[in-house]
This record gives sequence, C-alpha cells and structure tokens, in this order.
Amino acid sequence: MRPNLLIPISHLTYREIEIVQLIKMGYSTKEIANNLGLSYFTVKKHRENILLKVGARGKTEFRKFVFEYELSPKQAE
Repeated sequence: MRPNLLIPISHLTYREIEIVQLIKMGYSTKEIANNLGLSYFTVKKHRENILLKVGARGKTEFRKFVFEYELSPKQAE
C-alpha cells in the first residue's frame, strides 16, 4: 500500500504537521522532543499516529510520505 499523499490536512493535527515539517528538515525524534519541549515518547507516539493516518506500513513508506508531503501556505497557517 502506498502512503496517501493526498490526505486532507484536517486529518493531521497541528502538532503532527509540525512534527512532519521537523522530520522533513532532518531532525531526529530526540531533537524534535527537545525542540518542542515534549518527551521522546510523546513524539514517537505522534509519529506512529501519522504513520497510521497516512497508511504507511513502515519506516521506508513513512519517510517517503514525509519527503513528498507538501503543505500549501494556507494549510501551514
């Protein structure tokens, strides 16, 4: 199953969008947690939720989603 690159933005929370953007910028889970003032496990759970929402079946598909996913300026607000 290919990750759903066209999922409505409303299916991702603001925090999930923020995490996708930070992953895309190359931040690790630990760096994201430190940056956002969250625990490592909270960020890990957000990543798992994103993975489920986009239908990715593993890290490879998740990374593909992250790097192909684009937010329009309106969606990023």
